[in-house]
Amino acid sequence: MPKIKQHVVLEIVLLLTAVFYYLFFVNKGIDLFDEGYFVHAAERIFQGDQPYKDFALQYTPTYFYLLAFLYKIFGPSILVGRFLSLSICILIIFFTFIILNKLKLTSYRIILLSFLGIISFGYPLLNIPTIVWSVVLVSQMLVLANIYWLELDNWKNYIPLFMIGFLLALSLSLRQNLGLAFILIWNFLIFFEKSKPLSDKIKNLLVINITWFVFTFCWIYYLFLRNNMAGLVEFINFSKKFSTQFSFTYPPLSFILKPFGIFKLLPYYLPIIFLLFIIRYLFNKNKDWKVISFCLMALTGFITQIYPQSDLLHAYPFLGLILVSIVVFF
Repeated sequence: MPKIKQHVVLEIVLLLTAVFYYLFFVNKGIDLFDEGYFVHAAERIFQGDQPYKDFALQYTPTYFYLLAFLYKIFGPSILVGRFLSLSICILIIFFTFIILNKLKLTSYRIILLSFLGIISFGYPLLNIPTIVWSVVLVSQMLVLANIYWLELDNWKNYIPLFMIGFLLALSLSLRQNLGLAFILIWNFLIFFEKSKPLSDKIKNLLVINITWFVFTFCWIYYLFLRNNMAGLVEFINFSKKFSTQFSFTYPPLSFILKPFGIFKLLPYYLPIIFLLFIIRYLFNKNKDWKVISFCLMALTGFITQIYPQSDLLHAYPFLGLILVSIVVFF
């Protein structure tokens, strides 16, 4: 029996630590607005209602169907959604370790710093069911599929491309703005990552785009095109209206003159500074596209997530991955 590597033992210990740490927050507090929204929508589906036809829903539907499915198994309890969030957040740490292992970054220091970067941004969002953690997890799966694709150079390289297309469709079905942003960034990555003839690049793009379109069309047809075309128009118009209801603001640099103002600025400006490093790195002759995909995924998620609501709660979800990508990059 092969001996378990020491860094894997550390990762297992840290995962167990995260479980016990997150468990502390599962039954803490209640957010009547956000949590009530998710719980109510999932319970309507649990009772047989169809979103967009029987009740309004501002997001794309997959997370609510997942929560309703868990209600079918465990009953419509508020703790079901919270344990779903806990499970997803544990998987985020797990996939972080897998990506570090694939990148051969297995020193204790890198693993520990990455773990602390991720786990620092659980509460106060962990203790309620919220869509964004699931999108963070899917974004990591996209990076991992991309790493496998970069390592292949034969007919099998289409398998990761199909997986990327499916994951892009999944991210779009979880939350529309993040899903659209990931589709754009992955089209950019797939086109530029490998030095191939233009015809091969076009084939690769067709694989991922046709795949995500087919899966996306399935749920759009089921929920809208069969008998609810007006609901699709209403959903799109509501999404546009929702994005304009909030005034997008960024904390001014003058905050640095206030006591502890630097701690207000760091979550907002650290990603912007890091983005400048990534843009500069893109022009290097010998660049590592595996690292670039990880960094761009985290930055794209952050930039998309904080618009239009730029409060700290909307800055948190991808901030942990940005801290990990900074460790990986430098």
